[in-house]
Amino acid sequence: MVTFIDDKHNKTNKRTTAENVLSSFLYSHHDFYWSTNSIQVVYNPYEIAGFAHGIMTIPVPKKYLKYYDSKTSEVIKYVPKPGKYTYINGTYKHSTIYKSIKNGVQEKKEIESLAESYTQTSNTFTFHSSLGHNNITFPLPATKGEEGKFDQGLRNYKVIDTGKTVKVAAGTFKNVVVVKISEPMNNYSALFYVAPNRGIILVSDEKGKNKGMELFKYQK
Repeated sequence: MVTFIDDKHNKTNKRTTAENVLSSFLYSHHDFYWSTNSIQVVYNPYEIAGFAHGIMTIPVPKKYLKYYDSKTSEVIKYVPKPGKYTYINGTYKHSTIYKSIKNGVQEKKEIESLAESYTQTSNTFTFHSSLGHNNITFPLPATKGEEGKFDQGLRNYKVIDTGKTVKVAAGTFKNVVVVKISEPMNNYSALFYVAPNRGIILVSDEKGKNKGMELFKYQK
């Protein structure tokens, strides 16, 4: 372990060397490249050592990269795969068919402007409701405790968890991101559970006890 100053939060932390490197990499947008089992972060002279050391690279093992699948080294995709999704809310059941679009999927509807959709870029996950506003959004890689505003400041998000295992009617899902969405003006808040390749699989109250919508079935 090493002790270093986290400039972003202005406090002293104890982390491994890899976590230190990863932190500076994320904050400062350093160049990097993939090796077999790690990301190699590139530092210019004087950044971490004297000029005589030249350009240096420091590896960050895959285990510290939660945004990547440790088995495949692929970016985790939270948007649903195309197919038919059936959701249940109490006794009410409804289905949505998603088709592929650029950076995500979109609900199949005759009037596309009324269709809901999911998109994911290199730094943002978003669910667009059928009403045209952003129902959910959070930065990627998802970081526990991170919070912010969206929808012109009318909505807040806070990442509660990034690796939760969640069981719903459709099955058990790992590496689920739990995001609290709140609307202070309407005194509303709820937890949204977002699973890799399935999107939103569950909505509950902010205590995680009372279920709203949950994923019941997925069909290709």
